[in-house]
Amino acid sequence: MGFFATKKEITEEAANYNQLKFFNKSKNVLVGFIVFVSLITFFLGGVTVNEMITIPDGMLLAASIVINLILAFFIYMNHRWAMVIFCLIYAGDKLILITQGAFPMPQIIFAAIAIMATVASYRVATQLRK
Repeated sequence: MGFFATKKEITEEAANYNQLKFFNKSKNVLVGFIVFVSLITFFLGGVTVNEMITIPDGMLLAASIVINLILAFFIYMNHRWAMVIFCLIYAGDKLILITQGAFPMPQIIFAAIAIMATVASYRVATQLRK
């Protein structure tokens, strides 16, 4: 397809895993993405039409950030289940935002990046497990 890492790239990353720098590992790219979207959520999550955020909305934003960062820790530790859970929650969240009337293009782009990074990370983690 061109968007996803090839089998050769996955095998090379798994073979040279200990020598790779931080952002040359696909799981670290996924962790960086999670931290990035958590920061975006933190700084821009409370911006609404009337410039006010209610307490339940703020608690929901805080909970989503905490859950994402906890999953990022487990992804950093190469837990494949955390990769799958993050991807499902994140893609589902983007789908819900689109159905609620959010501008679809950024939602689709961010969901696609999350899916591509998760697939690559999962495949490398599986290769390392073998």
